[in-house]
Amino acid sequence: MKKLFELSKEFDLDYIKEFNLGLEYIKKYNLPFDGIDSDSSYFSLKGYDSSINDVLYYKILNNTETLSSIQTARVQNLHNGNAINRTVLGENMILGIWDGGQPLADH
Repeated sequence: MKKLFELSKEFDLDYIKEFNLGLEYIKKYNLPFDGIDSDSSYFSLKGYDSSINDVLYYKILNNTETLSSIQTARVQNLHNGNAINRTVLGENMILGIWDGGQPLADH
């Protein structure tokens, strides 16, 4: 277990280093930290990869029209241009985040 803990600490330090290098790079080259790309997918800085001399971004792939969490959750009718002519904007909401271990497999 001690070896795993040491390895975990090493990975954490590597992540922090690569993230900070990514921050420096995007500032130097005036690149975005996060945003929405041409296919309406959200992206956010992951860090810097020295093997390609460039930054890496996380990209959310499930909020486009064809790969949508909106479709998975079956809430299309809560968005602009829907059949019931209502829009839910998410204002004045309280969000609960599950942090209680592994979710059930059937959820």
